[in-house]
Amino acid sequence: MNMESKDKKRTRKKLGFHSILSILGNSMNGFYNYCKYERSAIIYFLSAIIILILSFICQLTAMEWMIVLFLLLVTLAVELLNTAIEAVCDLVSPEFHPLVKVAKDSGSAATGALSLALLLLFFFLFLPKLIEMFE
Repeated sequence: MNMESKDKKRTRKKLGFHSILSILGNSMNGFYNYCKYERSAIIYFLSAIIILILSFICQLTAMEWMIVLFLLLVTLAVELLNTAIEAVCDLVSPEFHPLVKVAKDSGSAATGALSLALLLLFFFLFLPKLIEMFE
């Protein structure tokens, strides 16, 4: 089947109040599953709480708050995408497969890269402010 025939069969979905509620419900289900089944959720939320407490203690500027919140939300989004990748991999290949390993490891690497960004945020944003507070 070529792309043209696929496009012809697709119909535009109506966007009404009920479909918006359905979208929000699906989003909440995905978030709930992440919180319930992923051990990385505990690490993420503990880290986020510590970062938010430090943000209040250090009295961040509005721009610094935007950077912190942006990084926290992007990290959460990548964690959720990684969870989706892992679920699809487990569905299509319950047995070990080298390509499934590549997909899962790549998703993990993406979350690791954002964890590094949060660590750099600590060293460049919070640490100087904390040192200044205790001098």
